[in-house]
Amino acid sequence: MPNELDIDALGKELRNLNKAADSKMAQKKQAIRQLYADLKAARAKGLSFKTIAEWLSKKGIEISAPTLKAYMEEIAVEKKDFNAGASVDKLKKKLPSATFASISNMTVKQKVKSLYPELEALLKEGHGYSAIARYLNSEGLRISVATLRAYIGELKKATDDNPASEAATDLGTVAKSTSKVDLEKEDKTKAKNAAGSKSQGVGADTESKTSSDSKQSKSSFTPPIVRNEDL
Repeated sequence: MPNELDIDALGKELRNLNKAADSKMAQKKQAIRQLYADLKAARAKGLSFKTIAEWLSKKGIEISAPTLKAYMEEIAVEKKDFNAGASVDKLKKKLPSATFASISNMTVKQKVKSLYPELEALLKEGHGYSAIARYLNSEGLRISVATLRAYIGELKKATDDNPASEAATDLGTVAKSTSKVDLEKEDKTKAKNAAGSKSQGVGADTESKTSSDSKQSKSSFTPPIVRNEDL
């Protein structure tokens, strides 16, 4: 009769093995985390995960290429989330909560369209889609990073494809400004002409009065009486 298996003992032994494996895995991941910047630079220079994993294994960090890739991707997400969290505080200053009150009844796409100028400005300042999406969600605008990226891409394309609307706005502003200048010039011209007319009127009145006085002087002239004794 075969010996009965001690299931409890086996379970305890497996748990110990798991703890040891977890500890070893944690140590590896921590090592990769500490070396992440250099490993990322090596990847940027074209070194494959396989080459890097083999080099690490020779240096005492036994790791396979797939595991190294998985660890680096996890660490990248961790860093991205941390940076996103730090950016949220800055976004609150750029896009205050009060901004969302006026668009509360719109659809998600309409909200993004309404906020597009501000969102585009934030992207140009270096804020990532992840940080912006996280902040929008904190303000009640439920949207994923992928959807936000897609909506902004559509809006940007629409703007690039139809620059006439933007140009029309600028031309309208210029036309309005030009029209205002023209009106001011016209008003000045009218005032100048009016002043000239008034001056001419005064001159005409003066000339008329002078002529009238001259005529009156002539009509009132009485020739002297010549007497014989004066001859």
